[in-house]
Amino acid sequence: MDLIKTPLSQSWDPKAAQLTAVRFTDASETLIELLGIPFGGPFGGKDMYGTYFSSKTDLALDWFDKRPLLYHHGLDKSVKMVVVGQVNSWKVKESVGVWMQAQLDASNEYFAAIKQLIKDGKLYSSSGSLSYLVDIDGNTGEVKRWPWIEQSLTPTPSNPFAIVDMRSANEHFASAGLSESFNRARKQAWETVE
Repeated sequence: MDLIKTPLSQSWDPKAAQLTAVRFTDASETLIELLGIPFGGPFGGKDMYGTYFSSKTDLALDWFDKRPLLYHHGLDKSVKMVVVGQVNSWKVKESVGVWMQAQLDASNEYFAAIKQLIKDGKLYSSSGSLSYLVDIDGNTGEVKRWPWIEQSLTPTPSNPFAIVDMRSANEHFASAGLSESFNRARKQAWETVE
């Protein structure tokens, strides 16, 4: 299932990109590519918390056209809940995960610092969801449902606090000018749960 809105660069080698999960696209200092939702993990096929995404995980990719891009899920005491960019496109690779392309906000006060961290290979990617919509198989650790709400650039991927609450999600989407999309998705989410 390809929901990509703009093409990922043709020269991007997924094997090389796995060494640095976030990188700038060719000839750009604001457009980044990342493995946003990897399938499997480095610890016996799981992440450091014993869970894993698979090609069967319901990510609700069709809920939004774009997602807000945050720094460290809004948990950094300095940056806080500032939207630092926007995920504009994604592509599911069945055996690898969800590759994404995001636009950094060059007018953001943290742009220079984030740009340098990416150039230095010190930022990775982590997705965020709403806890009441998440379903994880307690026996296997497989994430069955993870409605993807936001994407973060983080120095510590697989953070257990990487879930956004409703108030925070609404603030993120409003900051990115996506309130209408968020409200549509929230309505769809409730219809899914009922």
